[in-house]
Amino acid sequence: MPHEIFLKQLHSRHNAVSLQGVNPPPPPLMESTFPQLVVENNRPYFTWVDGFVLLTLFGVLWSVAHFGHGMLVAFDPASIPELDVSTTRIPYYAGRTLLRMWIAFGFSLFFAISLGYLAAKNRAARAVILPALDILQSVPVLGFLSATVAGFMALFPGSLLGVECAAIFAIFTGQVWNMAFGFYHSMVTIPNDMQEAASTYGLSRWQRFRTVELPASAHSLIWN
Repeated sequence: MPHEIFLKQLHSRHNAVSLQGVNPPPPPLMESTFPQLVVENNRPYFTWVDGFVLLTLFGVLWSVAHFGHGMLVAFDPASIPELDVSTTRIPYYAGRTLLRMWIAFGFSLFFAISLGYLAAKNRAARAVILPALDILQSVPVLGFLSATVAGFMALFPGSLLGVECAAIFAIFTGQVWNMAFGFYHSMVTIPNDMQEAASTYGLSRWQRFRTVELPASAHSLIWN
């Protein structure tokens, strides 16, 4: 057949070239005809969102410094200064109130998560924490003031910080017990399949808390 004779001649030529130590030329490369997709990163380094966040942070820091400075003034219970009731002072008083509330909320959040987690993970701690929280939540908010005001004023003599701490503690006691109970109940009711998945992936205690337990229990802190 003619094609068989052609293949034999081509094979003999390839062997002859290989015996002479010359490698046959490589086959031509196939060039891709598909268009190349190029992703251009035209995002600016600083946008208006970054500027808004930066201004917000500066505003928060300025507010804390401005309103917090009023908590550190001298205070003498024997000579209480008169309260300025003009309307121009209302924003300042509102800022002081919001600062107390946020400080109390920060302490309440830390307290609720710490004790709720400990009670959910440790049986001995649970036997002490839950009855103590149950007793403390039965005490009215104003019931703590009789002891805390005198105690904080003795801790910070001659400063308004003692009275401010007593007010912050009153806000703290008005919300922390419910938050602690809610976080504890959310921790103990996490589905077992989520805990088993965390064990299967070999998560550490901190990774399990950050990715499984805290997100699953955060709803109790939100509605509280």
